[in-house]
Amino acid sequence: MDNNPWLHIPLEDYEQHMSHHLVGQSSLLNSLTKKYLESVKPETVIVLGVAGGNGLEHIDNQITQSVYGVDINQDYLDIAYKRFKHRIPSLQLVKLDIAQHSECICKADFVWAALVLEYTGIDKALAFCTNNIRKGGHLIISIQSNNNQQSVSPTGIESV
Repeated sequence: MDNNPWLHIPLEDYEQHMSHHLVGQSSLLNSLTKKYLESVKPETVIVLGVAGGNGLEHIDNQITQSVYGVDINQDYLDIAYKRFKHRIPSLQLVKLDIAQHSECICKADFVWAALVLEYTGIDKALAFCTNNIRKGGHLIISIQSNNNQQSVSPTGIESV
């Protein structure tokens, strides 16, 4: 059995934590996804740590022809698929631990890695990104500063 904690956190708990007023990351990441999609205008995009698909509603199918969501948790991917399969015909969801595997799934114009490197490690995540980005493509990484805090924000969501 895999000891990765992301395999044991229910998506509902994760989404409640991320949208909690003490955290506020869900709305921030959603707005950043919109901003980057509008500025990069990618034909092919990879969203690392796609979870339930936060931000995928900003995909413009007239511009973006291929959408890949990568996550380690199959339950997250199943929910993202249910939420977006009718909205994004090109949606492909890939169960993959990029801390263990760096194989090429496509050559993307845009790779969006929001709050992923903290859990995968820089070397592993960048190896995956290098193998999956087109020459001249855009890799945008968002990391969280811990502000000298050693714990997750106290939202009352125990699994997180």
